[in-house]
Amino acid sequence: HQLRQKRFEATLDEVINRIRQKKGVSEKVMDAAFREHVNDKDVQEALSHIRRQIAPTLAGSRSAPQQLAGPPPPLSRDKLKEIMVFNAVQLERELAPIKKQVADARKTTPSAQLNPEVLVELQQSISDAVKSRFSYNDEQVMAAIDQFGVKTDPEFAGVLARITSTLANALQ
Repeated sequence: HQLRQKRFEATLDEVINRIRQKKGVSEKVMDAAFREHVNDKDVQEALSHIRRQIAPTLAGSRSAPQQLAGPPPPLSRDKLKEIMVFNAVQLERELAPIKKQVADARKTTPSAQLNPEVLVELQQSISDAVKSRFSYNDEQVMAAIDQFGVKTDPEFAGVLARITSTLANALQ
């Protein structure tokens, strides 16, 4: 679904920008490196793998009825913030052991990287937990994020930075 794809792309962009800033690499250099290596067999395989992993998730979200007009009436700014804090806590808790596994793997294989499939599965797991605990699906949460202008709202800056930082640190 477009909202899930939009969420994935926005999160991925934030993480990439954070890594670029941390490593001091310009967007132009990053784009040039991607263009240079886009035909590399390993890069193509990784991109195909990511597409295959995302496709079932996106297709699955299309089969259920969607509520795209906005959040249901009970989803207030405060409830949205509570959901986002819950997301941040879940992300930190779930990524900690994964990050440790990657660090341990790098002791014997310095080039070891986090499998992107793990992040896709983790995102789905957290989405399921939000649905179970709060009764809101991804589309409803994303609609509320858009409706309330969360990305530019100073009240949400802390939780957004927490989520972005957690993801960026996991990808290093």
